[in-house]
Amino acid sequence: MAMAMAMDNLVSWLYEVLISSDHKLQEGTREEIRFLLREIQMIQSFVLDMTENQLDEQDKIWYKELVKMSYNIQSIFDNLDHQLRTAGSTGGLIGGRMGLMRGHKISRQIVAGVRNAKDLICESMNRRERYHIDSILVGSSCHRRRHAIAVAGLPVQLGNYMAEMVKITEEARGRLQALVVDADDGNNNNNKTSSNILVPCWLRDKIRLLQGEVEWMHTTLSLIATSVPVEELDEGTKAWAEDMREVCCDIKDTVDSFRERIGVGTLRRKAGLKGLIARTRAAGACREFAAAIIDLKKSILEVTERRRRYPALDYVAWRRNYSSGDDDDDNAVIAAAIDPTDQLVGVDGPMSVLIRRLTHTDEGKPQLKVASIVGTAGVGKTTLARAIYHRLLPEFDSTAWVSLSVNPDLRRVLTDLLRQILSQQDKHEGHFGASSVGELIDQIREALRNKRYFVVFDDIWNLSLWEEAIKFSLIENGNGSAVLTTSHKVHVAEGVGGIYALAPLSESYSRELFYGRLYRSEDTCTPELKDISGKILGKCDGIPLAIVATADLLGSGRAVKDWQAVHERFGYELQRGPYNVRRIISTSYNDLPAYLKPCLLYFGMFPRGYEISGYRLIWGWIAQGFMRITEGETLQEVGENWLDELIDRNLVELVEVDVDGKSCRVYGLVHDLIISLSTEENFATIFYGQQGRSLGDTVYRLSIQGNKVEHSVPDVGASLSNVWSLVVSGHANLMPSLSKFKNLRIMDLGGCESLQNEHLNDIGRLFLLTYLVLRGTCITDIPKEVGGLTCLETLDLRGTGIEELPESIVQLRKLKRLYLDSCTKVPNGIGKLEALEELGDISITESMVLKEVCKLIHLRVLRIAIWSWDESYDDSSLLKYLRLLVTGRQQIQSLSIISSSSLHFLEKLDAEWSNLKKLEIRHSTFVKLPAWLCSVQNLTTLSIEVYELSRDIVDMLGKMNNLLSLFLTSKHAPEGTEQRSVIGASGFSKLTSFHLFSNAMGKLFEPGTMHKLNTLKLSFEASRTKDAYKCFDFGLENLSSLKHVHVDIICFDASLKLVEDAEFEIKSAVSRYCSCQPNLKIQRVQEEDIMKNEVQDIKNEVEDQLTNDIKQEQQQKEIKKKKRKKKGVSRKYKIVSLQLKRQILTLRDL
Repeated sequence: MAMAMAMDNLVSWLYEVLISSDHKLQEGTREEIRFLLREIQMIQSFVLDMTENQLDEQDKIWYKELVKMSYNIQSIFDNLDHQLRTAGSTGGLIGGRMGLMRGHKISRQIVAGVRNAKDLICESMNRRERYHIDSILVGSSCHRRRHAIAVAGLPVQLGNYMAEMVKITEEARGRLQALVVDADDGNNNNNKTSSNILVPCWLRDKIRLLQGEVEWMHTTLSLIATSVPVEELDEGTKAWAEDMREVCCDIKDTVDSFRERIGVGTLRRKAGLKGLIARTRAAGACREFAAAIIDLKKSILEVTERRRRYPALDYVAWRRNYSSGDDDDDNAVIAAAIDPTDQLVGVDGPMSVLIRRLTHTDEGKPQLKVASIVGTAGVGKTTLARAIYHRLLPEFDSTAWVSLSVNPDLRRVLTDLLRQILSQQDKHEGHFGASSVGELIDQIREALRNKRYFVVFDDIWNLSLWEEAIKFSLIENGNGSAVLTTSHKVHVAEGVGGIYALAPLSESYSRELFYGRLYRSEDTCTPELKDISGKILGKCDGIPLAIVATADLLGSGRAVKDWQAVHERFGYELQRGPYNVRRIISTSYNDLPAYLKPCLLYFGMFPRGYEISGYRLIWGWIAQGFMRITEGETLQEVGENWLDELIDRNLVELVEVDVDGKSCRVYGLVHDLIISLSTEENFATIFYGQQGRSLGDTVYRLSIQGNKVEHSVPDVGASLSNVWSLVVSGHANLMPSLSKFKNLRIMDLGGCESLQNEHLNDIGRLFLLTYLVLRGTCITDIPKEVGGLTCLETLDLRGTGIEELPESIVQLRKLKRLYLDSCTKVPNGIGKLEALEELGDISITESMVLKEVCKLIHLRVLRIAIWSWDESYDDSSLLKYLRLLVTGRQQIQSLSIISSSSLHFLEKLDAEWSNLKKLEIRHSTFVKLPAWLCSVQNLTTLSIEVYELSRDIVDMLGKMNNLLSLFLTSKHAPEGTEQRSVIGASGFSKLTSFHLFSNAMGKLFEPGTMHKLNTLKLSFEASRTKDAYKCFDFGLENLSSLKHVHVDIICFDASLKLVEDAEFEIKSAVSRYCSCQPNLKIQRVQEEDIMKNEVQDIKNEVEDQLTNDIKQEQQQKEIKKKKRKKKGVSRKYKIVSLQLKRQILTLRDL
């Protein structure tokens, strides 16, 4: 309404000027006024129509622009109207002349105002035309698809390709908005805060124009991303979006550079020469920024014009999408093609386990058995299921194999199932032609009512499909029926039940499959190819799909150089192979939600097979801007949930879980897909140290992974100033000078080899750096210029040789995470880092250091090391500050204490631990636990070491009702517990993860104990356990909810037979789970000690045998001498005796 009134007043005023004869307008001005009137009238009619109809996001932005523009135009002409009303004629010659001059001036101002208003309207109309989604997608299949989706109201998944674009435009918009706000506040005389800047009015107008462009970009890209599936975007739209992303990245860099140059408060009026110099420099920065805005505007117009110049791209995309059909069940088809039933390798063990689950008969009436095979893509789930299916066919009355896909048609799935289970007579009668899902389910249940059936559902992607339909169609008829499913998602397999995690093939099985596919036998492989074949198999990671595809790709007649080429270009060669490995793996990637896709692509910044800790990975995600704070969760918690989801989808492999968190890596085939996608989507540039390779024109994320000294630094023909994320996992000699990275924000050198102090010389120039990770013992000093990195939020210096931090470190007022080695000394004033939320591993040598830590009110995670203590302070001082940390404003949620000395004084720490969720005490052993430990009600994770695992300690830990994860180390085995279990049935009501490390273990678990425990890890010495308890019976069969069991057998001072006996007993105990057998992983630690022991035993045996042989020979010699003396015969001769059994050559003189 306000806008309509403003427009009406403007039209009336323009009509008055047009018909008035008081103003002598310049030639052509009246036509411009008439044009302006027509435009305003058209806008009025459009605004009235907009208020009656539903507005989309673009129309809303344009409407806001029209409102702002109407007020701007109104203010222009209000000033002119004021001048017209106050301009009166005065008498006399001079007065007449001055009145005439004022009239001409007002006429010129009217002309300027009309043209200014005309420019504003034309700019707004052109901008709307430039970014209107229908003009961008016109002619393409995306255009029709968008409207179809809009009509149907279907949700569209935001793909990573467009999500990246939207995020960058949002960041550019935020920077411009912040600059405008600071500029407006800085030019307000009443605002004296030092955080604002002074910007000339003419420059503010240009900034606002650029801000409007970016606003339209962001809205348009968001609308495309949420209304068009990413796989249906045509090349023209992708190219346009890519160009827009580059422009927005340039805008971000330009704004950041301008802010840095103009500084904070540099344009404020200062007295003297310093003020003059500051204003002169700022004026130059403003002029350069204005020129940069003009260049950016030209770039935007060029991108738009280029999009209009080549409309044929839309037609090509339409023809391609029109002619291509849907490729359903790609995984099933390809898996069947590579399922050579005569070459099944490594499936006997999993097959026997699963067949036993499916056919085992409990006491009483047989029940329906369900098993679920889960594993990463290509690991052989379908192959194993097919082998089991053919093996069990004769044992069941009715069988069916149903293949699903990512988005299956439920009615087709049920119809397919019904067709296979019906008899031939029922099929001819057409009993499968039901018209609804409910009728199909009823017919399936009726057909299965009196049969012993076996059904396989291959490749289930959605748990809801199972729970809402398939599950209800499978009747429990008491005939011992069985159901087998496959899925790559852990939560789907857990929801179905009977989960079995299929692991990759072992090295021996991998070699058997590879050489069997090539030569039918490993013996026929030439020695020249065996070495390179081992390297190729290492890249296959035991995945049968990769092994079979590689073997078929190599063939039996290739030369060594061809095998070497396949090894060097492994991922590319597999993608062009006959099995289209990329399509199989990319199906899992395409099924990811938009927020997880950039997180997975971030793994490509690290080398293939690189093991990365979870906290470092999540910090990288946060620094990259992939995550946003959600209500009730911290960014760290959000990142942990996202990592769990990637692990659940079997795209990321969980390597280890300890008290520090998870360590993980991506599977090899997934890493190859990530590298390919990163290149296609310009997500990251990977440099492997190739000689003379150029990085390209635009690089935003750079990963350097070459590891050879002879490799060269990348050719930086294009400037590296656009790079804002750098990860180096190769040799330090490949890293360019840091002075070339002007806009670098993230630098991870955690995997950089031979990193020296001189490589960090220019680190003080990286003023935008927010994330820094350094590793390498050759780093002994960090430049004091690091204190000037005022944007730094994460600093990780663990694993370096830095002995002392520079004093300038306390200037990092935005630092949130600081991690050091426990031997690194911190300067005085560490308490000035007020934003610090995580601190470790800080060495506490005197009470003043701990006193400084107590000033960090935002601290949530604290890791302290107590290796030594100033004798002038007693334990009470340390206890005082620890109590202050716990009860103060810090609200510590995670506390780790590392000390090799006695911590007996902790028994007196009777403070309220209301916020503590994680407690870790390392290298210090407790004879008995502190009494206050049970009072920490919110504790969910505990890691502690005890002298002996007694029943009293276990009962005390069991009373901690909220404990979820327990890491327990026992230095000595409990005595007298050969027949009595240490852990009773009571307590541990919520415990889900238990890690126990002890040199010897006896019977641990009673029936009914730890009823929610699903993850168990045991570590023990085989020889000491055998000596103390005579067996390896830990009571694993008494844990009813176990899903994952990991056992580390320490082989020190143990024979091979003893280790094999331990493995056999553990496997036997786990196999007693008939309905839901947990996944078992047994690992030998210090396995080389077995060989040493075996070799020593052989040496002892040989020495004993030689001693016995010498004794026997001496005895025979004495007997023969006596015989010769008795006969009186004197003869001398030599006999050479060759003992083949011992391979010993002896010379004896008889």
